Amino acid sequence: MQVNIKIYAVDVPADLSDFTIDMPEGSDIEAVLDYSLKVQKLNIEPDYFKASMVLLNNHRSEIDTVVSNGDIITILRTLEGG
Repeated sequence: MQVNIKIYAVDVPADLSDFTIDMPEGSDIEAVLDYSLKVQKLNIEPDYFKASMVLLNNHRSEIDTVVSNGDIITILRTLEGG
């Protein structure tokens, strides 16, 4: 199945912030994100997503939610600093 991932964060290059990957049926958001770190060679730590808001098809979602073909996972990184 194909899942689209969009990452909105200042520390992720624009050319890596919107992509589609193939995943086995029954994968959850956490598995998709872990796999995408390897496939896209994103230079970010796995804990990065824990400090972010995760949306599935524009609705806030838990990381253990199972995804379906054509779903869109959006990562909204919390801003830090002052």
